[in-house]
Amino acid sequence: MPAPVSAPSLLLRARRRVEYWLLRAAEEIIPRMPLEVARWLAHGLGTVAWAFDGRGRHVISENLRVALSGELDEVARKKLVREN
Repeated sequence: MPAPVSAPSLLLRARRRVEYWLLRAAEEIIPRMPLEVARWLAHGLGTVAWAFDGRGRHVISENLRVALSGELDEVARKKLVREN
């Protein structure tokens, strides 16, 4: 018998709702922006996301270490993680 699936927590539901409305707003606003403003905004948001996503950075770093073992030193791998 499969394990019961619990409902998402109130916090998770609220987070999903906020994300949904932010994406809907972005869908309306970004196409109206000048291209350079959209690029600047994308770069800034990407930098913020990178700063808060330690787990994602670790996964990328480990994947690169395994896939490119011997081809990249630590400094080059960290640079590649930062760029992606």
